[in-house]
Amino acid sequence: MSTHLHNSDARQGASSSGGRRPHGKVSYFGIGASLLVLLGSFLPWVEASLEGSVETIKGTDGDGKWTMAAAVVAMVLFIVGVVARKPIISGSAAVPSLVAVVFGAWNIANPERLARVSIEDESGGMSSTELDGLLQQFDFSAMGGLWIVVAGAALGVLFGVLAAAKTRQR
Repeated sequence: MSTHLHNSDARQGASSSGGRRPHGKVSYFGIGASLLVLLGSFLPWVEASLEGSVETIKGTDGDGKWTMAAAVVAMVLFIVGVVARKPIISGSAAVPSLVAVVFGAWNIANPERLARVSIEDESGGMSSTELDGLLQQFDFSAMGGLWIVVAGAALGVLFGVLAAAKTRQR
């Protein structure tokens, strides 16, 4: 009788700790974080203003393509980790999330970089010196899309690390 009670207690403990998928909640939050990165990649990243005229440049015009790819890879890893019941797979989503953090932070630190790429594509043959002179006339600032990418990617790294930590608890 005490054995039966002991087994019942063990089952209750297992279900209260998340059951068969102890990293599931963390991975679901990681999927949400990856969706934020994906969304932010499509939004405006840089605002360039000159004497009252304002232009916005979307993430997909530059490194947003890389952050989108990183977000999709991270999302797939989180999903596969849950389905396969392997927290280490979900944990590996921290790597592409870190890639997105780096791209986002790099663009926040250098908002004129994305504008330079965009203008180079449109100008056709402008020299580097002419382009530098043109860009010095503008004021550049990072917009919401970049901040969403960095926030979502940082959360993706956090949730990936937390999922990997669940590997040790198994």
